[in-house]
Amino acid sequence: MNQYLDLFLTFARVGVMTFGGGYAMLPILEREVVDGKGWATSEELMDYYAVGQCTPGVIAVNTATFIGQKQAGNLGGIVATLGIVFPSLVIITAIAGVLTNFSHLAVVQNAFAAMSEGGKLGITSKNQGDFISLRIKDNGCGIPEDKLSKIFEPYYTTKASGTGLGLTLVYKIMKEHNGDIHVKSELGKGTEFILDFPVPVSERKALKGGEE
Repeated sequence: MNQYLDLFLTFARVGVMTFGGGYAMLPILEREVVDGKGWATSEELMDYYAVGQCTPGVIAVNTATFIGQKQAGNLGGIVATLGIVFPSLVIITAIAGVLTNFSHLAVVQNAFAAMSEGGKLGITSKNQGDFISLRIKDNGCGIPEDKLSKIFEPYYTTKASGTGLGLTLVYKIMKEHNGDIHVKSELGKGTEFILDFPVPVSERKALKGGEE
């Protein structure tokens, strides 16, 4: 096998099999690099880790660079580095693609607006039998109780540039399709929107393996 391809595939395998950071990768790296390929000894691998801690960047990435450079020069270092980051790049791109499908929703845009200083946004779905429940949850500032009952009213908004129609339209569309939308919120802890999409009877049977 071409040496550069071998470096890329070996470190890509390490990258795709391991989560949790540099220390979590150590046993996998030892199995692949030390036991499998003989590219370094256990002592050398620990030295790479020690140096990796003292240099900018992720430890596992730095270690891949050192080993790749040792095996095939500067180009080998680049190829090994690309190999170990490639799985993460693919996963992040896939997640971004999925999130893009939801980014136009008013409830998602409101969630991002509520986390102007950063935070977490979770989107989950669950088959409830008669309907599919989509949950969009943030850990932003939350909505005061006196405003919570008004958020679906036309033209009601707390934003300087808002129209007050986004959530109203979502509510109208959900109701017109026999669905439902409701919201839970707690000040300082965040907000959760739950959208319930009805499942047609034919699809319901398929999801239950033909049982009804």
